[in-house]
Amino acid sequence: MSLKLVKSDTVVHNFQIELTERQKLLIVESFAQFEPIVQYSSKIFFDRLAEVEPSLGKQFCGETNVHSDKLATVLQIAVISVRNLDALVPMLRLLGSEYRSYGARPEYYEIFGDVLLWTLRQGLGETYTEEVNEAWATLYGIIAEMMMQSKPVEKLQMSAGFGSTL
Repeated sequence: MSLKLVKSDTVVHNFQIELTERQKLLIVESFAQFEPIVQYSSKIFFDRLAEVEPSLGKQFCGETNVHSDKLATVLQIAVISVRNLDALVPMLRLLGSEYRSYGARPEYYEIFGDVLLWTLRQGLGETYTEEVNEAWATLYGIIAEMMMQSKPVEKLQMSAGFGSTL
């Protein structure tokens, strides 16, 4: 299943896309199963990314551990904040601004989303149902929309801890 993001001109802070209470519960429960392997799975994510889109994979060569840690952290924060997505807005806007400064395009977000869902499927096995997939796809769609609406910033204005080479 390929992820398709809807780009809108409205500010996502108003959350055009919303998670249901059931989806929030599925995200929290599935992440509780996934969390023990999140660091390992983050590395698998970047290996898969390089396989699916070699040009993006090259962007992360040499700093895979750093990027793996960041991905694991963002996932953990997203799950913790799933009941209050407004709390994610500043961090995701900053990340989105940074990624835009490095030339990230909307199609990159779709590739990342597909690879993230694939990684979750691998890690969760049989417990990764279509309903769980839909919940995670919706959460990722919200995250990606927030990040894509950010404006590029100068590299010197980046916040420590969330840098990237994208």
